[in-house]
Amino acid sequence: MSIVTETFNNLPKREILEIASRIRSEISTNPDLVRLKDKKQFVTQADIDIQNCILDYFSSSPLQGKYNIFAEESLRPEDEGLNAERREWILLIDPIDGTSSFCRGDDSWGCMVGMCEASGVLKHSWNLLADGTVYSSFSARGQVDNWKTLSSLTLDVYDYGAGMTSEFPLLFSKSCKGEFGAEQVHTTSLPAAIWAGWNLYTGRSNGLLWIPSDSGKGTYPSYDLIFLGALARQGWHILLGRIQTETHFVSVAPDKDSCELLLECGYAMLSYRAANRVADRDTGRAKEKFEMNSELRIL
Repeated sequence: MSIVTETFNNLPKREILEIASRIRSEISTNPDLVRLKDKKQFVTQADIDIQNCILDYFSSSPLQGKYNIFAEESLRPEDEGLNAERREWILLIDPIDGTSSFCRGDDSWGCMVGMCEASGVLKHSWNLLADGTVYSSFSARGQVDNWKTLSSLTLDVYDYGAGMTSEFPLLFSKSCKGEFGAEQVHTTSLPAAIWAGWNLYTGRSNGLLWIPSDSGKGTYPSYDLIFLGALARQGWHILLGRIQTETHFVSVAPDKDSCELLLECGYAMLSYRAANRVADRDTGRAKEKFEMNSELRIL
């Protein structure tokens, strides 16, 4: 077993869940535990404490001194110091994926930790669900069903809640030339990436398409993509649509052709205005400026 594998397998799962449980039980009586991070996103004390818990764990692990840090929440000064020079690995942390669900008392949240090579290619993925289940790139299992063997599809189609996903079933049916009718295409739109990944990992869904929002965020940060490492190890094909270092499209399907079909639907779902917003105005077509990335370079 490699040092990296051993370190990830021993992540403090119990302590992470205990921190989450304690703070969530206090949120209703202590509003200071939830703060507005920016105009549209909240941060809780659980986000901060879980992130620090994970950073403390890695700082005393065999990987100490071998990684830079890219995390969702602000770093402590002692952690910022680790980014002063380029190191062998990049540690990715999303302490609570699904903060809104966490605050509501729902269990559709989780914690994701990943490791990229210095080049930005995701190599390791550890995903802890609220119920204590872990799926990772170290224990991938199950099989990926080819669409040709299925009579219907369930696909996660997400656009930060901008309202474009309702168009997808009919558009997809036309794009696949009637292989699936619109009534045979069922969509979900899960706000927590870790749960969208779990549905794919366990065969509850058959593909995923994320597109930039026409009214909200236009990119998907690297810490939102950690779960993809487990899917890649399981055998899913993944394409990312990127401009330089920013990811605007994510497509996951059993094979490359299906991935590209989903991406084509994603481009078609964007209004001309949205396409121009995420690409140079000179082109008029978002995809002409995108690099298709199948090696999971997420940074």
